[in-house]
Amino acid sequence: MTSKEKNRSVDCAILLLFLLTLLAGTCPKLALSQMVRVAYPSESATSLPLFVMKDARLFKKHGLDADLVFITSSSVIIPAMLAGEVHVAASGGPPGITAALQGGDIVQIAGIVNKMASSLVTLPEIKRPADLKGGKIGISRFGSIQHQYAQHIVHRWGLDKDITIVQVGGQIQVIAALKAKGIQATILTEPNITVAENLGFKVLVDLSKEDAEYPHQAIISTRTFIRNQPEALKSFLKAYMDSLALIKRDKEFSVKVLGKYTRTSDRRALDVTYDAFTDRYYVNLKEGLPYPTLKGIQFILDQLSATNPKAKLARPEDFVYLEGLKQLGEAGFLKEVMK
Repeated sequence: MTSKEKNRSVDCAILLLFLLTLLAGTCPKLALSQMVRVAYPSESATSLPLFVMKDARLFKKHGLDADLVFITSSSVIIPAMLAGEVHVAASGGPPGITAALQGGDIVQIAGIVNKMASSLVTLPEIKRPADLKGGKIGISRFGSIQHQYAQHIVHRWGLDKDITIVQVGGQIQVIAALKAKGIQATILTEPNITVAENLGFKVLVDLSKEDAEYPHQAIISTRTFIRNQPEALKSFLKAYMDSLALIKRDKEFSVKVLGKYTRTSDRRALDVTYDAFTDRYYVNLKEGLPYPTLKGIQFILDQLSATNPKAKLARPEDFVYLEGLKQLGEAGFLKEVMK
């Protein structure tokens, strides 16, 4: 190689390095150093914002290299997150709050559904609570949001010693268990409530009628991830807000995605689900940033305080990290995504 050719090679290498440096500074995706693992706990509408984030390529749009994974229950997601195997997740409120009370590094960074959005669905012959005496309520996992709801209902009836709560699996598995009469009742969320009704099962308790804020589904992470990956957190929250806006704006796309992940082809069930969640359940961007519910967290702390003394001394603010959303709000991102 001649001296002139060597100089040309060096110049090309310098130019390439300059371009890569420039791109790393301007392209969020190149600026992020790791794959972000995002988990969801149920094949239901409560996880639709995450499904849309993936299928509408919103992770990539906002510069995030993300892997979306299904983990059967929030109570299983929590230990995976504490072990560093999951970085961000959708989760029912109680498991994360319980873990945080025990010293676990778990915080809510946004809300998805800030009210109860499930029902107790039973075999058709179950007409009243007393008919469930000696029976079983099937749930996904102990410690899950389904478990909390089942305990809440059974305790309210005063039938704690008369009804057994058993682990079965996800929403599809518990419906199969109902069909086989291996259980007499379960906790379901749309579209699976409508699917179950179409199969002849009945809603005995509609928890959504309870007028109380509750972190049915929140976005959780760890302070460690927030501290070490602030740009990844920012990109995730942008993609999440973009997803909420897209769901509200594009029903056909959203229903298609919902059917795909819930494995439901019943258009009526999907329409009922979409309308219910967009009208009543999902946090509403028109009302402001999608913060988690502090009142709902206090509701859970009040429940836990009967058996956990630490819950009596805790404040809802101890279980949330709101700065990520606040910064996006101050930067005008909410107005941008709502255009």
